[in-house]
Amino acid sequence: MDNYDDVLEIEKSFNVRLNNEDLKALAKKEEPRFLSILLRDKDCLMDAIAFNIQAGDEGHFWLPKPRFLFMVIKEYYTKYNEILTRTAMESIMDSLSSLGKIKINDDERIAARMYYDEVYSLQSPIEDYDLLREHINNRYLQWQAFDIMKSEMEGLVKATSGQDKKIKKIQERFAAIDNMESDSYCGSLGMVEAMPKMREYITDRRDHPENEPRIPTGIRALDKIYYLSPGSYTVIAGMINGGKTTLMFNIGMNMARAGYNVVYISIEKEAFPFLIRLTALHAMVDYNRIKAGGKGEHGLSDIYYDKLIEATIDLEKKIKPNFDCIQAVPGTKMTKLIAEVEKIKARKKIDVLIVDYLGVIGFETNHPGRPDLDEAMVSKRLQAYGKINRFVTIAGSQLKTPSVKEIRNKAKKATVDDPSSIEINTEDLAGSKMIIADADNGLSAVLNSDSPPTKMFVYGTKARDDASRGCVVLDFDGRIGMISDPEFESSHITEVDSLLYDEQVTEADLMSDDGLFGDDNSISALNDDDFNFAEDKNTINEAKEGFIDDKDIFDE
Repeated sequence: MDNYDDVLEIEKSFNVRLNNEDLKALAKKEEPRFLSILLRDKDCLMDAIAFNIQAGDEGHFWLPKPRFLFMVIKEYYTKYNEILTRTAMESIMDSLSSLGKIKINDDERIAARMYYDEVYSLQSPIEDYDLLREHINNRYLQWQAFDIMKSEMEGLVKATSGQDKKIKKIQERFAAIDNMESDSYCGSLGMVEAMPKMREYITDRRDHPENEPRIPTGIRALDKIYYLSPGSYTVIAGMINGGKTTLMFNIGMNMARAGYNVVYISIEKEAFPFLIRLTALHAMVDYNRIKAGGKGEHGLSDIYYDKLIEATIDLEKKIKPNFDCIQAVPGTKMTKLIAEVEKIKARKKIDVLIVDYLGVIGFETNHPGRPDLDEAMVSKRLQAYGKINRFVTIAGSQLKTPSVKEIRNKAKKATVDDPSSIEINTEDLAGSKMIIADADNGLSAVLNSDSPPTKMFVYGTKARDDASRGCVVLDFDGRIGMISDPEFESSHITEVDSLLYDEQVTEADLMSDDGLFGDDNSISALNDDDFNFAEDKNTINEAKEGFIDDKDIFDE
């Protein structure tokens, strides 16, 4: 971090970035107002940090006092996940000083506390935050562009040869301007620079394949095709009540069971009913029994009650620490959602972020008559946020209403043995085509025409190779909300959990060719020949017998 000696002497140390008194006047007026909001509203503070507002001599703030105060605010939030208070000013300055990040004398400490009081007393309206952030960022961009021109233009004017190289250098510097777009995630590499890195990467992948692991969906048929690695962005599309939420939910639960930290953002549905479905799925009990209640035939008899209570304990101890659900109302903007995710990220590492779904997130841009472009910008920001933080990011998307009828007709013709009639292309997805074009993977979920549906067709709209351009058939049980590979019997979920959490099974065992995840890091089929559960009370056969008597759970 930059040295902040004499940082509080505004007029003496003011670095004239541009010879423009109007800009200087705006900075003096707007920067304290911006900081005033950050001292009172935690969501705005988290957004500013997520937006990559920078402190330091080469950061966003033109004036030394705001620059210093923002550094202290950011340092305090990073350390304690809280808004800076006046009483905390002294301790955080001591901390910064002990770490060697700044040098500050007694007079400067007094000046810092006085400036805090001055800024806090402004009480700027929170509604001004977006505009102030935009103005501060625009001046930051302007200064970076001017600095490039100042350092490069004289050499270009005087050049008598090699002009093409000088122009290329200027282009590269302009392309690398920081914070040109929020949550930007882009860059350029020339072949001379890139190929040695490529050779190093290929060699590392050969010698250390474990360095870039995928996170398996827990559904073998999907893991054979789709590579969900940290930083990847996957779009799962479906029609209304067509199974996309259930598919995303199952994938999230499978990942949480495997030990990954999953954050699931549910924008349409309330969090608690969502968790009820989670419990029903984990207990393998019909969700409708909980809704019916009571102890009767269709309610919660002792056996189902005990299974559900046991599931809640199991989830609390083994799954819940890995699974967080954020509930938001439709129209909530991405900035707010990111702020909520940041709260979780402040206390633990996040591996997977699932957003259900893009079409109900509030727009932060405005393209008159083109809401599809606004939705694409939402998707773009989510993707960038996931890449920057190395999340496996999964977002839900709707299918176009005009396409739904045709797709339903295709589902009526499709069978387990021949699902070839199912085909869902980019133009069938609602919103801009940019959404699926930018994604690393695209899946579309369609339920079969049985009443109730018993199968889910997952069509590969986009993946890393042509293997995606086909249809995977999965088992679907809407009563417990479970989706599984046909290679599995649904009762195997108990054995899967026991393997994952049995202390005698090591990670090496799970990742071996004969282990749970097999050679492609996805869940392998569990056969009686592969594992011996004879001494366990919950054998596969006993699990079947425990459920088979109730026709509401399994059809004979």
